[in-house]
Amino acid sequence: MQQISRTLSLRPYFATTSTVTNLFSRRNHRDAASPCVKHRRPNRLSYGLGLNQRRSHISRTVMAQTSEGSSDASSGPVGEGFEESALFEAFAAVPSFTKGWLLPSATQADAAVPQILLQTSQRDFESNSMRHSVSTIQPSGRELPALGWELNGVALISPSPSGKRMLVVKTASDTEKFGAVLQIWGGGRLLRETRVKQETHGAVLSDGWFEGVSWNFEETQIAYVAETAKPNPTPLWGAGKGHGKGAEGVASADAGGWRGQGDHEEDWGELMGKRPPGIFTLEVSTGRVSKVHGIPQDTSVGQVTWAPLVSGLQQTIVFVGWGHQSSNFDTAKRLGMVYCMNRPCALYAITLPSGDQSGDIAGLPAVPLTDPTLSASSPRFSPDGNTLLFLSHAEAVSTGLHFTAASLCTLPWDAAGIATWTEDAAKPLVVLDVVNRPEGPNCFPGLYTIRLPAQPWLPSGNGLAVAVETTWRSEQVIISVDIEAGKVQRLTPPGEGSFTLLDVSRGAMVAARSAPNAPPTLVWSSRVVAEEAPSQWMEILPAAPEPFADKVEEALAKMSFRVLQVTPSSSSSSAAVDDAEDTFEAILVEGNPMVAEPSRTVVVPHGGPHTALTTSWAPSVAFICSLGFNVLLVNYRGSTGFGHEVMMTLPGHIGDQDVSDMIAAVDQGVQEGFVKSDAVALVGGSHGGFLTAHLLGQHPERFCTGVMRNPVCNLVQMVGISDIPDWCFVEAYGPGEGRKRYRNVPTPEILEKLFSISPIAHVDQVQVPTLFLLGKGDLRVPPPDGLQYVHALRARGLEARVLMFPEDGHALSKPRTELENWVVIFEWLTRLMPK
Repeated sequence: MQQISRTLSLRPYFATTSTVTNLFSRRNHRDAASPCVKHRRPNRLSYGLGLNQRRSHISRTVMAQTSEGSSDASSGPVGEGFEESALFEAFAAVPSFTKGWLLPSATQADAAVPQILLQTSQRDFESNSMRHSVSTIQPSGRELPALGWELNGVALISPSPSGKRMLVVKTASDTEKFGAVLQIWGGGRLLRETRVKQETHGAVLSDGWFEGVSWNFEETQIAYVAETAKPNPTPLWGAGKGHGKGAEGVASADAGGWRGQGDHEEDWGELMGKRPPGIFTLEVSTGRVSKVHGIPQDTSVGQVTWAPLVSGLQQTIVFVGWGHQSSNFDTAKRLGMVYCMNRPCALYAITLPSGDQSGDIAGLPAVPLTDPTLSASSPRFSPDGNTLLFLSHAEAVSTGLHFTAASLCTLPWDAAGIATWTEDAAKPLVVLDVVNRPEGPNCFPGLYTIRLPAQPWLPSGNGLAVAVETTWRSEQVIISVDIEAGKVQRLTPPGEGSFTLLDVSRGAMVAARSAPNAPPTLVWSSRVVAEEAPSQWMEILPAAPEPFADKVEEALAKMSFRVLQVTPSSSSSSAAVDDAEDTFEAILVEGNPMVAEPSRTVVVPHGGPHTALTTSWAPSVAFICSLGFNVLLVNYRGSTGFGHEVMMTLPGHIGDQDVSDMIAAVDQGVQEGFVKSDAVALVGGSHGGFLTAHLLGQHPERFCTGVMRNPVCNLVQMVGISDIPDWCFVEAYGPGEGRKRYRNVPTPEILEKLFSISPIAHVDQVQVPTLFLLGKGDLRVPPPDGLQYVHALRARGLEARVLMFPEDGHALSKPRTELENWVVIFEWLTRLMPK
């Protein structure tokens, strides 16, 4: 299962990341003909936003702490490792480019360059939260602006299609009374503000999952997704003793009574502890908020978009709906949602009544556009309004795997007949299907993404084409897809880090580009035509670059990375191994590749298991490498980005095939001379923690220690307490058998199977000290799973240290948690690994 985090094990789906100068043009080639090429870090001007714009803070904190060996209580968090905590803070302070918009006013045919509205995020250790800011860029000189504006208390922003208005959604200061504050900005001033009471709706969703904001084409209304209001107030207690009565003798919390908890309401699990989302509209001219009715009961909705407006017809909203009970598993439980693309969902359309409305919008009942038993999400209308494009993860729904390759599909759109859609209406056309086996080692492996850009359309001589990002083996890349022919064209160069697509508009694209040894840099391409050669990317750099703190400069100057091709071992007992001869990959990040001797190596298996680690920036990797370790990030068979056939070899063989692949990667490192065989450690989270525990138990002589972040240790325990018990069945038995055997109360036979493939079955063979990092609020792999393993180790006299983080869940992603995690991990590795 996926470790939802911003560090090593998280972000399998989202990587953060020349016409003129190639960002990674300076290379140190070991073998010009080999795919294993060392990528040297570019000169400092290519660092991107990085720490350059935080020098006033970072320089004081890092340089003072590392030089003087003392600190002020206000200078930042200080852990056991004083100098290392300052160094990690310096790495972690690098901002990420989280959202971008190409403003239409600057993308006309005669415009030389686009204007970009950019949103960035930074870790703030003092508030233990992420800080978000925006800036406007006119990159005529390809320079980032010196100034930005922090978004204090802002949940999300959304510019209108024309770029003349902006919706700003703020978190209400009085959340008991108000759900949100909606602001409309334009002409450099606040035009209107609406404070929405909790009786109307709760918080506006900005989770990247249900989240959806859409301006209609006339820019008179905005549709958005928010938590529905609580159905009834919770009961009031305490009146019977007199102290809970107010002046009128009525029970009152203010008079000494108290509000009870009320009935338990199921939610969507990890990171999704919220009431069911609903659709609401905001009338721009009046600020009136209305709820849209007609949505099926027991359905959560999201990802709204307005359909094209046809003269004389009523307006229509298209949205995604998820049934509260998954039809592909025999259960009444609402299964966890985040990063689970195997939850059935469908597109719906709802037509709103015409004319001036007061109060809620009744409208017509929502009409399903796709089969609700399968999958359809991320709806996007073509510029001419005749085609509805969407993603389908039907393979995930049918197999039960939490993530598989997606299909790209279209529906013809006839606005005049929207109210007459039936099961006999036009069926979706699959434009780009799942790739079972790539045609060659460098060929397109399939579409691995969870969401399309807001406006993905590209100019194409053949008709319609779209741009989308995807995992391609161990890289995050941007591709174009011809909607007529299904032809795929790679738009980003291979071997040069990873790209995150931020926005597309009239052929212009803006993206973030990064690598393990290079923090994110903003890049853009002014004109992309789908069927032409891959686009060239121009860097947008700081106008006045400043140096990093000395230790960061020194570390990044030495770092390099390369992608290794690893041959699977024949030692696995999995029958599937004989049918899967494909190599898999591992990313080697070296702290000092000029040193001839093998180095201490930290081996990292990713979570999922159907995710991937990519060649993108991760502060934790840079931090560990800067302190003298190599890091080996392993994309064992079953990872995304390598084709559906290879991915499907792993379910039913976890704890065996993936363990064998991890050993094969380590063995190859020893053979090639960059891994010191007696100085290897493991660091993994979630399913990566599952593999770490398995490797320590099955191969106890191979590793000095293991670090586990919210690990899966015992599926027998997990199946009864996790928000995703379906994961246990599908990964233990394989797709068909796993879905068939799913039970709310597993049989003794099933429990025996789950135990046999769990790391706890090998706990008595573990010989080395272990470190556990657990989130107290983890709903995916709750802490008792890891603690049972800890107690088993301690009963045998082994050292097992546990850090419990009360404010964190499965991700362990709060800034202070990240800092403490990685500083403690460094100290642990230093103590237990020989140099």
